[in-house]
Amino acid sequence: MDLAFQSRISVAIRYKELDAPLRRRVWESFINLLDDSEREAKDELRTNLGEIETWNLNGRQIRNVLTIAQSLVLARERRRGALTFADVERVANETLKFQDYFDGAYRESRARLGEMTDRQFQEKKAKQLR
Repeated sequence: MDLAFQSRISVAIRYKELDAPLRRRVWESFINLLDDSEREAKDELRTNLGEIETWNLNGRQIRNVLTIAQSLVLARERRRGALTFADVERVANETLKFQDYFDGAYRESRARLGEMTDRQFQEKKAKQLR
């Protein structure tokens, strides 16, 4: 993980992954909060909940996916009410790709740290700060 990025994280908390039924409830809650102009999107998203609940996202990511998809569609279409399942799916896929990348970097970092003694780790950090 990039040191500049890591320095912005004060406390890293890992939560247990949501199971599909709980993810479905989170999605339903956020879908219900969509603006009334997104009626068609609400119906389309509800129709696809069986697929959507399999996307391994947490509650914050689900909220962000919907918010980002809405923003992108608004910028593209210059109007509300144009959100589609495909827009949400596209943003969710990018979120999942980033999560895979981040998880891989985290595992790699932990593996490297596991090979060092505490003293070696402290010396390496001191060198980076110089």
